[in-house]
Amino acid sequence: MDPPVAAAVARAARLGSGGLTCPLKSCCPNRSDASTKPRDDAPRPTSPRLPERWIGVDYDQVPDDAKTPTDKDLESDEAVRALYERWRRAFNKKRDHAEMVCRFKIFRYIAEEVHSHNTYVPDDPEEAAIHLQKRREAELLLSKGEDVHSRFDDWHLPRELGPLSDGGDPCLRIRDYDRYKMIEEIVARRAVKDVAVE
Repeated sequence: MDPPVAAAVARAARLGSGGLTCPLKSCCPNRSDASTKPRDDAPRPTSPRLPERWIGVDYDQVPDDAKTPTDKDLESDEAVRALYERWRRAFNKKRDHAEMVCRFKIFRYIAEEVHSHNTYVPDDPEEAAIHLQKRREAELLLSKGEDVHSRFDDWHLPRELGPLSDGGDPCLRIRDYDRYKMIEEIVARRAVKDVAVE
């Protein structure tokens, strides 16, 4: 193995990141390799939702207005902030102001993705009719508490904001940290364009 690659692999093994990154370096202690391996006796979740003991709340008891963004929730900064506050209360997320500012950008991006997925309709009328019918069937079965993941493709299933929609606890997941950096770059580019126009 190439020495730089071997060093990177060894460093990753020592850190045992498990898909988490900490931009502040102090919020997550380094974990040993053993802590990242699943235990044999650990229960395996049967649904794609995280178990209640992992998220601290019963997901089914979370109000819909805190987990399903609407057009009205995304129409302005204030509306998205109100959605973020409802989501934080519903999932018992305690954040200081600086952390909320960072995580709000990730939350907004994810809320827009969820809303875009839930309101998507294919351009082809026949395909749109099939998609909307399957979406309605899936929503009906979900409301009855039935498993729909084996019957429908993911793109027919409605999405919701989950307990990690602002980047995860206690640290940002790697993809959300990367997403945060991407959002920061886009905002910086827009600011430069706005200044250049004036």
